[in-house]
Amino acid sequence: MPIEAHGGTREEPGWLCYCFDITKQDVLAHFARPDASYETLVDETNIATKCTACRLDLEVLLERVHLRPGATSLSGQSVQDHGRGIKVRQDLADVGFYLNTDQVMTVLRVANEGLLFDDVSRTVPYNYTVWVFSDRGKLCQKVKGKLGRREALTLSTEDLQDCPEYGWFLLDLEPTESNGLMGTVRPQMAVVGPDWTATVHTQLVSMACRYKSVLAHRTRGRFAIDISLINPNLWSAQVSLDVARLDGQVLACEEVSLPSRCAKIVSLDRLEIDRRLDGIFRVGVRSSLPVSKHVIVRHNDGSVSLDHFPNAK
Repeated sequence: MPIEAHGGTREEPGWLCYCFDITKQDVLAHFARPDASYETLVDETNIATKCTACRLDLEVLLERVHLRPGATSLSGQSVQDHGRGIKVRQDLADVGFYLNTDQVMTVLRVANEGLLFDDVSRTVPYNYTVWVFSDRGKLCQKVKGKLGRREALTLSTEDLQDCPEYGWFLLDLEPTESNGLMGTVRPQMAVVGPDWTATVHTQLVSMACRYKSVLAHRTRGRFAIDISLINPNLWSAQVSLDVARLDGQVLACEEVSLPSRCAKIVSLDRLEIDRRLDGIFRVGVRSSLPVSKHVIVRHNDGSVSLDHFPNAK
C-alpha cells in the first residue's frame, strides 16, 4: 500500500513540490483566482523556496498557465524577477555513507565554483559543518569551517580520528553574506580502493524518498548488489525492501527497522530467491519516513559502482 501523506500518496500523478506538499492542481487552482500572481503563489505556499527541485517543473507549468485563454494577472510578469526560488538564503543539508577500512577510504569534496559561463562574483561564501556518525547513530566527529569563493573542501576518512569502518555523514552548507545560488556548490563523495575509485553526488536530505525502485541484474544466482539505507530523522523508520519480476510478481521481501540517526547496508543476495532465476528485476525500497537510499554494485575485480536512488520528485 502507498504511504499516506496529507491525505494523498507520493506516487499519485501531479505531485509538484514535495517540500510543501503541493500538486499541479493546487497551482492551477491558485491561478484560477482573479487576484493571483506568482508572488501570491510563493507567499501563500512557499513553493520553490526550499530545495528548489520543483523549480523547472513549476516554470513549465506557469508557461502553460500564461498561454491559457483568460490567464490571470501572471500575464506580463517575469518569473525571473521575483527574487525567490533558485536564489534563496537557505540551509543545504546533504547526506552520504562512508566506508573506511585498511583497503578502502571515502573522500568528501565540496567546490564553491561559479556556474559555467557565469561571473564568479555571483558565488557566495558558505559556512559548512560535517557531522560524521557511526552506523549505530553515534556522533564520532564534527568538522566546521568556511568555504570561500573559488575554494574547495576535501575531507577524507583517513583525516578523521577513530573513524568507524562504516557509517554516514551529514553535510550542512549555509550562505554567509547573501542568497546562495543553487547549482554552484555540488558536494561529491568518492569511495577509493587500492586501484579503483567510485564517485557519486551526495543527496539533499530534503530529496530523500519514501518509495522508489531501481532495476538490478542477476546472473548465476547472484545480484552482487547492496542497498545502503540512512535514516537522518529523529524518529525510527520502518523499511520494506522487495525484489520483483518486471511483470510485478514479488519474489522476495525483507523488513528492516532503522533507528534514528542509524544506517544499514542490506545485501540483495541474502534474500531467498530461486538460484535458477537470472535476468533483470525491479528492486523497490519503501520507508515510513524519507530515507536516503544508495545502490552499491560489487564487481568481480573488487571495485564497486555507486548511485543514489532517484530524488523524491
